[in-house]
Amino acid sequence: MEKHIKDKQVLNSLDIISLVIQPNSTAQRIYNYSAGVSDALETKGNCLQGVRTAMEAAGVVPKDFFDDCTHAYQTIEKFQKSKDFIEVECDCADLGLLPPGAIVVWDHGNGTDAESGHISVSAGGGYEMSDHRCPQNTTGIRPGTDDKEKYGKHHVFLHRDSFYYNPLLVDFLKLNTKTNQEKIRHVHTLLLYYAVESLGKGSSMGRLVEYIRGCELSYDNKEYQQERKKFYKLVQCIMNSDGDHYEEASINDQETLLKDSMQYQEFFALLSKDELDTEKVARLFNPYFIKCLREAYNNCSPDKGINAFKGEDGQCYIYTVGKDNEVHIGYNSRGSEKVGIIAAITYLLNKIRMNASLSKEKKDSKLGDEIVSVMSKYIPSLGNYFFQLYQESLKIDKHSSEKEKKLFEKRLKNEEARYNVLQKIYTISGRVKRKFNNAIKKLFGMQKTKPDIPETQVETNLL
Repeated sequence: MEKHIKDKQVLNSLDIISLVIQPNSTAQRIYNYSAGVSDALETKGNCLQGVRTAMEAAGVVPKDFFDDCTHAYQTIEKFQKSKDFIEVECDCADLGLLPPGAIVVWDHGNGTDAESGHISVSAGGGYEMSDHRCPQNTTGIRPGTDDKEKYGKHHVFLHRDSFYYNPLLVDFLKLNTKTNQEKIRHVHTLLLYYAVESLGKGSSMGRLVEYIRGCELSYDNKEYQQERKKFYKLVQCIMNSDGDHYEEASINDQETLLKDSMQYQEFFALLSKDELDTEKVARLFNPYFIKCLREAYNNCSPDKGINAFKGEDGQCYIYTVGKDNEVHIGYNSRGSEKVGIIAAITYLLNKIRMNASLSKEKKDSKLGDEIVSVMSKYIPSLGNYFFQLYQESLKIDKHSSEKEKKLFEKRLKNEEARYNVLQKIYTISGRVKRKFNNAIKKLFGMQKTKPDIPETQVETNLL
């Protein structure tokens, strides 16, 4: 029994705990891009820039969605008017329970308190992402102000049709939850419950793995941290187990593992004991699920395949390479696409430098394919040269002479200097063009929603 969340619906903690992201949903896309951007920027005081960059590059909002928003709180009305998002209400203390991809916007405070407000995307597991990753704010107090500045009201937005929940399961949890410790334990049981139910497919497994990765980080709440460590230990135990309870035939037939609440209660019982029963773990989890969990855990990375990086102009740029080697450039400068392309090239040069500094067994064997994919689309004439630089980075190691290392470093610096100059040129020209277009729009009363003329690709003769 699945139900979608409705606009203005009031969610209690158990409602939030039972939220599940639809596979390949927009909320999942928001989370993926936000993770890449927040980890790349690593700044403070630029929350709007971080969220805007991620959502624009992900293509989940119109190009003019964040126009005229210079403060985070100004986005509240934007989300409220959007047909793609719904606003839900929940207690401030429950914000740390929100699933990945949920958006939290704080209004500005009274007087001079937190005059810009704050905006972030939930990372799940009690963390948020904007221009950096940190514990989810559940107090309404602006960090770094010694509890002196307070935000205004918090607003939670979910992408429409990205989330659903099971009301019967919520009723079950209401009857079985008495303390905060039990509530946290049910959060962990649910994560495991949905991942096993999906047989290693869909976003439920991804959410479990992301949460486990988050368990490796510290958290202020000691009670929460204690339960997180216990859950992390259980999942590690599952991955180290061979599993022996289910027949191989039932695995191939993808038989549903959870026929009733018995398995749920057994999972909960595992987390309620101080010592793990490894034999029971082996009986409860089949080899197929354990294999999927291991693969998902080993393949999990913070950027989720999103190549996010900070350019020379301080903006965050993104490029993605699809399975068909199709390259897409995303950027926040709102100027020329050429700026993003140059930033991507500079980023590749940095990765080549990093590759040269690594020992042979740690060098990136996939970097060559990435270079070919990016360069072949935008600047084919230089593709061979960049690939040659990559091959040279494979040869340089601790046994190379200082002369070889210095010569290679000099070549990289010369290339970077060239592209940094081009990036500054395109940044300035992009700003001039943007101001000119805005002036024309105001002069003739053009609608902001009118699509912009797409940028042409970089001309190779300019480079």
